Amino acid sequence: MWNWNCLRRTTKLSHALRESDDMKSSVETTEAIERAVDSALAEVPGSEAVCDVLKERRRQEAKWGEQNHDPFTYLTVLGEEYGELCQAALHSKFGGKAAEGLRYEAVQVAAVALAIVECLDRKKWSWPQNEGTEARERRALPTVT
Repeated sequence: MWNWNCLRRTTKLSHALRESDDMKSSVETTEAIERAVDSALAEVPGSEAVCDVLKERRRQEAKWGEQNHDPFTYLTVLGEEYGELCQAALHSKFGGKAAEGLRYEAVQVAAVALAIVECLDRKKWSWPQNEGTEARERRALPTVT
């Protein structure tokens, strides 16, 4: 059973520290914070999965920085990760080289889903503006009559 208050406090701490200039400038501070967050989550039964997802989000942000994609772009990224999870599940059941990556791919899917929620909460994304009306009309869903 989750201790949601612990998770809420940890998430708020993580967001506050991510926005802090001090965190960006001090590797020691960042590492200390990560140890504290990991320690707090370690006390929550079943939290290894959440820790792994949060670690993957930290890795993604370290690699690409803050991402503010439009929903379509993010769903495309999520679809790609979901496809890799599906492949790992198939290989797990029927044999194949991706079978050992089932949990890893599940963590990837969860991390991208979390990134989408974080992006929506920041309200910084926008639709691409470089398209003309014709391109948007070609992409529009057909009218059902």
